[in-house]
Amino acid sequence: MVKKRRKFQKKKQIITENLETTNNFFDGFQFYYIPDDKNFIIQSLNGRRLYYDDINECYKKFDEIVENLSTIFKNAKKTEKKSIKQVDDPSGEFLMTFFELDSGGKASVTCYNWSSEVEYIDSLGVSIQSKEVRDWVNNDYF
Repeated sequence: MVKKRRKFQKKKQIITENLETTNNFFDGFQFYYIPDDKNFIIQSLNGRRLYYDDINECYKKFDEIVENLSTIFKNAKKTEKKSIKQVDDPSGEFLMTFFELDSGGKASVTCYNWSSEVEYIDSLGVSIQSKEVRDWVNNDYF
C-alpha cells in the first residue's frame, strides 16, 4: 500500500514512494525513481524497522546487518560505524556505516536514536542507492 508520495524538483525530478508492509523484518519501504525513465529503474531502495522502546536491539541488528553487507560488498570502501548529526534533531544520536560502491552508488545502515525533543520513533534504516540518487541527495536535496 502506497502511503505517501513526495516529488522533488531541483535539477532532477525524483519521486519517492513510501510503503507500509507486513514483512517479517521491515515495517516499511521507500523507493526512489525518475518518472520519465522509460526503463522504470528503481534508483534507491530503503527499508525501515521501528524500535519503540529498545534502541539497544537496534544497535545489535545494525552490527549484524553491517557484518552481512561487509561480505556482500567486500570490494567496496567501507566507512566504519560513526556518529552523525541530523538536521531534524541535533540532540539525537545516529550511528551510520556506509559502503561506497564501484558504480558510484552507496549502501548504508543507520540507527536513528531520536531525542525526546522530537516525535519520531527510533529506527533502523538499510539503504542502497544509485550514483544518481547519491549525487542528488548530496547536492540538490534541500
